Amino acid sequence: MTHTATLTAPARILLIESPYHDASTVTQALQREQAQVRRARLIGELWPPATALDLVLVRALTLDESARRAAQQLREAYIGKPLVFWSADSSAALGEILGAGYHGWLPWDTPAAAVVAFARRLAELVETATAVATPPRVTVRNVTVDFERCEVTVEGRPVALTPTEFRILAYLAGRPGRVVSHAVLFREVHGYEAGEQEAKDILKVHIWRLRNKLNAAGAEPNLIVNVRGFGYLLERRGQRGRVRARGEAQR
Repeated sequence: MTHTATLTAPARILLIESPYHDASTVTQALQREQAQVRRARLIGELWPPATALDLVLVRALTLDESARRAAQQLREAYIGKPLVFWSADSSAALGEILGAGYHGWLPWDTPAAAVVAFARRLAELVETATAVATPPRVTVRNVTVDFERCEVTVEGRPVALTPTEFRILAYLAGRPGRVVSHAVLFREVHGYEAGEQEAKDILKVHIWRLRNKLNAAGAEPNLIVNVRGFGYLLERRGQRGRVRARGEAQR
C-alpha cells in the first residue's frame, strides 16, 4: 500500500508593525513555524495587495490613535480578510479593540506556533464562509455578472468586455451598494498598489469604456456611480428607488 503525505499549506500572514518596535524576531519565529510572512509599517507605507493572504496582524504595544486609524483603513483595504490586533493590552481592553474595528485580539506573549495555528484556522473558516456566501452569479437591476463563466449579460444579451472591465464590474457586483475606494478597486483589479490619484486617473478610463458598453447593451442608466472623493459603487436602486429614498430622507 502506498501512503501519500498530506502537506499543510503555509499560513500566509501580513504583519503590520508599529514604527516603534522591530518585528524581525517575531517574523523569524513565525517563519520557523512554516508561515509565509510579509511585513509592512503601520504608518507611512503602502500595504501589499490583498491576494494570497490568510490573516492581517497588527502588532503594537497598545491601541493608540494610529492603531485605531489603521483598523478602519485595513478593513477597507483587505475586505474579507481577518484583521487581528496583537498587543500588550489586557483582556479588559478587548471590547475597545473590537470597537475600533479589529476582528480579534492576541496577547503580546502568544507563541508563534499558536499564531500560525490561529491563522490557518481562520483561513479555513473564511474559505468555508466564502464558498457558501458567494453565488455563481449576481444580478443588479437588469445586468447579470456570472463569476464562473466570466460573462456579463444585459437582460440575457451578452456584453463583450475586456478582462479588466470584467474584473472591475465583478468586484463592484460582489459589493452592490457599497462604495469601493479608487485605490482598493485598482489593487483588486490590477494586482498591485497605486496611489489614490493615480488609481483614480487610470480607473476613470476603464469605467468610461465600461459604462459605454453597458449603456449600448441596454443597461439601466447610472448603474456605476462615482461617489465624489470616495470611489465607485454599483447602484442597486433604479431612478424610482432613489427618488423614493430621497423623499423619505426629507420627511
